[in-house]
Amino acid sequence: MIAVGALVGSVVLAQVGIIDLIAKVYTLMAYCMIAVYPNPLLIIEIIRIVNPEWKKELWTQEKKEEAGS
Repeated sequence: MIAVGALVGSVVLAQVGIIDLIAKVYTLMAYCMIAVYPNPLLIIEIIRIVNPEWKKELWTQEKKEEAGS
């Protein structure tokens, strides 16, 4: 029963074109990674350029800790 199901599944996947489907999915995942990963960095950078005082205590706190060490 399992073998018949695996055989039917493989035939269906072959008809769909599993290689092309995987290639499209990996391309989509790569574009999503490019879109999602740098966005927080770019948003924070733009906010800091427009408003240099934004979250300044966060950046100066690290420098105080390094100077104290």
